[in-house]
Amino acid sequence: MNEPVLAPYFHPTTIVFVDDNAGFLQSLEFDLPEDLSYVSYLFPEEALAAINSRAHLPTLYERCYGPLIHDPQPGAAQIDLKVLEREIDHINRFNRFSTVMIDYSMPNISGLEFSRQIEDPYIKRVLLTGVADEVTAVAAFNDGLIDHYYPKSSLRDRTSIIPLIAHMQGVYFSQFNRALCFEHLVPGSILNDPAVRTALVALFERLDIVEYYLAHNPLGFLLLRADGSRVRCLVAHQREIEAQAEIARRHQAPGRVVRKLSQGRAIAFLPEDPDFYLGREDYAWEECLVPCQPIPRADDWRFGYLENPPLDIDIDPEASCYNRYLRSGQPRGIQ
Repeated sequence: MNEPVLAPYFHPTTIVFVDDNAGFLQSLEFDLPEDLSYVSYLFPEEALAAINSRAHLPTLYERCYGPLIHDPQPGAAQIDLKVLEREIDHINRFNRFSTVMIDYSMPNISGLEFSRQIEDPYIKRVLLTGVADEVTAVAAFNDGLIDHYYPKSSLRDRTSIIPLIAHMQGVYFSQFNRALCFEHLVPGSILNDPAVRTALVALFERLDIVEYYLAHNPLGFLLLRADGSRVRCLVAHQREIEAQAEIARRHQAPGRVVRKLSQGRAIAFLPEDPDFYLGREDYAWEECLVPCQPIPRADDWRFGYLENPPLDIDIDPEASCYNRYLRSGQPRGIQ
């Protein structure tokens, strides 16, 4: 139903439901998956106060990726690894509100007025409507007051809303794509290439990835599962791999290493720059090769992944992983 969404970074967030119908909110507790972080409010004033109390919190985009747009030299921008390190070590990142599901018809305040009073410019607003409200909801969507509307009649099976929640969480993070100057960091704007996006999202799903972060040197993503285990995804253009083959050839790497790179069958993940390697033993070229494959309909691009990779940041993913957050007794259900 929805196009695959790929953002500069993604992690599970908390969904907010606002509805004056206690029966509807209670039914969510039985129908929504246990691995979904959400809170629900019967009283819209309380919900609005909770949402707006967090509106001042800067996003990771603003703290880590945002400075890239101010770098005047293409190719010179760097991700702030210290900020990224603190983010991944901070378990409460999962407590950030990304999406609010709001009942259209509530006493004292309508869902539209509630949406208008949300101060967070990034949070996604979904209006839950009755049949008679849909014309108004369409107009609100066209005016940019809400990001989506969903007929309550479609909620006879409450689980039908789960794909929408997943999609809106992706939309929340992908809104930062437009703001970044990807020519500074991502050759060819890979986050916006439909073929690359489809291939990477499918890979993340196959590997059971729940959060990811755009990385560089080499280009790709740091991937994390719910239990904190990590994977490094590499994405490279054929020109870059050919350049790696030339570096390997210049440093007299084994012939099979040069051949794999020249043929586009591997990407080099080089923890140390061969030009500055001072070790007593030969450079471990074989250990640096990550098998890769062409991206369908984008044959100049290759991608591969490496389990438990060495990292440039000092983190303890297991101590701040999503499973640990879900076990930590965070509020869930009606507040």
